[in-house]
Amino acid sequence: DLWIAPEDNQRMAIADDGGAQVSFDGGENWTTYGNQPTGQFYRVVTDNAFPYRIYGAQQDNSTVRIYHRTDGFAITDRDWEESAGSESGHLAPDPTDPEIVYGGNYGGLLEVQNHRTKESRAVNVWPNNPMGHGVEDMKYRFQWNFPIFFSPHDSKKLYTTSNHVHVSLNGGQSWETISPDLTRNDKSKMGSSGGPITKDNT
Repeated sequence: DLWIAPEDNQRMAIADDGGAQVSFDGGENWTTYGNQPTGQFYRVVTDNAFPYRIYGAQQDNSTVRIYHRTDGFAITDRDWEESAGSESGHLAPDPTDPEIVYGGNYGGLLEVQNHRTKESRAVNVWPNNPMGHGVEDMKYRFQWNFPIFFSPHDSKKLYTTSNHVHVSLNGGQSWETISPDLTRNDKSKMGSSGGPITKDNT
């Protein structure tokens, strides 16, 4: 959406589900999403650090972790950093080491990020790229924002779900499927959506 100030057509703002940008010179220059306290979060979780941090996936943006308080006058961008996963993903900080964070992405893509070393890697349940085609031939069918969580009873057990429930005991290096197919598995409902040129298969 575009808003133009009725009393000054040089002042305008654009907004979408990722935030807002402002121009004071008729659109020649715009502010960035990064300097405004805007963002739409799907859900938030916290870690076990002290002081604890809040994690969230932002619509049309990155995932972030944010200190819940600061030693300064306000929580600013120095208290934020990108984390694992993508806009649609659930986040699961390791309960025994909050520097290790698991984050989801579209269609079963799963990432672990080590904030200490700044390294990240894929820890998908199954190594395929789900983008651009229907799910009828996929081994596992993941929802756009599938859950990821650690067991409250055993901090080594990391769970995620597709049309099955999966568990990892080694940080996502391998996965065990621990349930049958929990869906109707109706192939007639699993074709590509959208089109005819661009498919909407995220």
